Amino acid sequence: MHSTSRAQRALIAVAVAVGVLGAPAAASAATITWDGGGGDGLWSTAANWDGNVLPTSADDVTITSANVDATGATIDSPNVELAGTTTLTVGSTTFDA
Repeated sequence: MHSTSRAQRALIAVAVAVGVLGAPAAASAATITWDGGGGDGLWSTAANWDGNVLPTSADDVTITSANVDATGATIDSPNVELAGTTTLTVGSTTFDA
């Protein structure tokens, strides 16, 4: 007959709880706002974004009254809001607010 120690039973209980309750949920989407702090106007410069973090595919983006060059950058944010006098350039295509 096989016996299970108290530590093994506790480990099994934790594993079952995680399986039933699920893993922690992923962080929710954030709104990342352009602040131009990097001074170069490039989408790919983290310092140009609030918090000095590039937007990800889970983030919404807001750019107000700026000229942003995203040529060569990956823009996979679900929502990109251009406001004020913003111009967003991607290669030879320009988007105005």
